Amino acid sequence: MKNLNIIKFFFLLCFCLSSILISRLNLISIEQNNDCIVIISGSTSGRLGNRMFRFASAFGLARSHGCRLYIEQSLRIDLSNNFQMLIDENLFISNEEFSRLKNIRNVSTVCSFLPDLFKPRAFKYLQLLGYWQSYLYFDNYRNEIRRFFTGRNTTLIKLADYFSNLLKTICYDCRSIPTNLTHSQFRQILQNDFSILWIGIHIRARDFRLLQYISDESYIFNAMSYYKQRFSKQKIYFLIATDEKSFYQRIFSNNKTNETFILPNEFTPVDDLIALSLCHHTIITGGTFSFWTGYLSGGEVIHDVKYRIDCPKSDYYPPWFSSVLFS
Repeated sequence: MKNLNIIKFFFLLCFCLSSILISRLNLISIEQNNDCIVIISGSTSGRLGNRMFRFASAFGLARSHGCRLYIEQSLRIDLSNNFQMLIDENLFISNEEFSRLKNIRNVSTVCSFLPDLFKPRAFKYLQLLGYWQSYLYFDNYRNEIRRFFTGRNTTLIKLADYFSNLLKTICYDCRSIPTNLTHSQFRQILQNDFSILWIGIHIRARDFRLLQYISDESYIFNAMSYYKQRFSKQKIYFLIATDEKSFYQRIFSNNKTNETFILPNEFTPVDDLIALSLCHHTIITGGTFSFWTGYLSGGEVIHDVKYRIDCPKSDYYPPWFSSVLFS
């Protein structure tokens, strides 16, 4: 019995020592990794899609190297006002810590991918200047990015009311969507419970019309036909978000289609974005907002070749974004 107790004692002692050693190794690893910092400070120009890109790229770089983040307060507030932004606050350094940083490396890009930044010890303090519009900076953490950019409760309640009323017009025996769902629960119910394939369409028109970037109406209708032919045995409805709702309401009315629904005028851009992110697949035109409607939806995305970007297309468009050529 005494020998058994001695054996137990030594077993517990070895277990405790090994646990302490493992914990110490983990702490060292964390301390070493947390020595680097990725920074977004100063002006956070651009609209929502640009801001999402900057944050996502900063997070991807920080996550890859085990760094912490300094994000300009106005950007953090803007994103938190629009999305859930479920992120560990311990990832961020304070303003006081930021003020003590020296020898900060500034790197600027619009949408080109800079692979050298992913080499071991590529930087210590890195400040992102420009727009950083390449999905390659953050795509390894796709699920985390999508969780950051999920709808807030107020947005989800608004969308639950909208979809419940919409479903009454197309599916008389469909139940209403509850107003107490998380983003992922909402998406699962919408995609799986009604035997409907939802295709989101985003059309940026107002400023692109002047810049001659605007997508032709034939592109939109051809892309819709592509999905209808591909999923010919399924009931399909198209959900449309655009900054020219009255114009496209007339366009789709003239087309005499009863399968398209333009999101309401009272919806904010974030309401539009979250609504399209709930769809199975997406048709996009141009601009970063359009990009995010496709990226967050997670399905197949068709994009227009007419939109010009100042970098390799493989840096900007993920592989599941396809430029289908219509005859």
